[in-house]
Amino acid sequence: MKRILIAASILLAALMLFGCANGKTPAEATPAPTAEAAAPTEAPTGEPTEAPTAEPTPEPTAEPTPTPTPIPGEADLCIPLDTKGTTQADIDFDGRPDIFEFFSRAVEGCDAPSYELIVRTAAGAQYDLDLSVCDEIYAWIVDCDPTDGRAEVIVTSRYITDDWATSGLRLDPYKSAFKYYDEAFGVSMALEDSFTSEGGLAVLNKTTIWGPRKLSARATLDDDGFRLLTEGWDYIDNASFILKQRIKVQLVNDDGSLGDTVSVKSGKKLTPLSTDGESWVTVLLPDGSTGRMTVEIKEGPDEWGVFLNGKGQDTIAYLPYSHF
Repeated sequence: MKRILIAASILLAALMLFGCANGKTPAEATPAPTAEAAAPTEAPTGEPTEAPTAEPTPEPTAEPTPTPTPIPGEADLCIPLDTKGTTQADIDFDGRPDIFEFFSRAVEGCDAPSYELIVRTAAGAQYDLDLSVCDEIYAWIVDCDPTDGRAEVIVTSRYITDDWATSGLRLDPYKSAFKYYDEAFGVSMALEDSFTSEGGLAVLNKTTIWGPRKLSARATLDDDGFRLLTEGWDYIDNASFILKQRIKVQLVNDDGSLGDTVSVKSGKKLTPLSTDGESWVTVLLPDGSTGRMTVEIKEGPDEWGVFLNGKGQDTIAYLPYSHF
């Protein structure tokens, strides 16, 4: 029995030795993960990203009010108005008649009546024009600018002082209201025979430069008011006058520029040609050339009258002072 136990022990030891000889080492137990290893990998830290700045919202731009498209007018249009009643005509070219109504009232102590003009368009624009006391009155519808779709009202009046004045009415671009203009000149009574859109109104004035004289020019009416189309006023009564003394004048060249200064002897005749009524006057010289002189009108207590090249005109020439 004892021998059997010894043999079994020897056999078990041999088996264990044989297992080691095969080189198989028992696997080591896998260690439990540590808390540090189990933690998730942190995302790489970059530069802090700024929150995007909101683009400023632009202020809304107001839409410009469109300018109305003009309706073509009528070139050379000139319609006389009845200053003792009512006239119908299309002043804004919308195809509907507009009303032009004159009223007159007697004025105590005056031989001449007082006039009033009321203008009403079919579109609703209206203007009441008080023309006061007039010895004579004439009125027209004219189209100074056929491209803007608006005709003008022209009223010219002669007052008891024998002075003339002219009033103008013109619609705004939207044809919703009238604007009033005036000037201290008259308009030719036969305007319908002379008016053209390009040539304008035949207007009349007077001056005391080279004596009491009548003047004429061409004018138009636009959004800025009445304005001359000619360079100054032409003398209607261009009767000659005789010089009392030698004077100097500056020649006017053919192109309108100013040239040399020349002298004109006493006793020679000069003829007035044109003036702007306040700063210059041109004259026809004995040799047929044109001369120009400066004008200054003085109305002070020490000096009064018209001065030409610095000298009082009555010391320069024999001037007519008959009524005109």
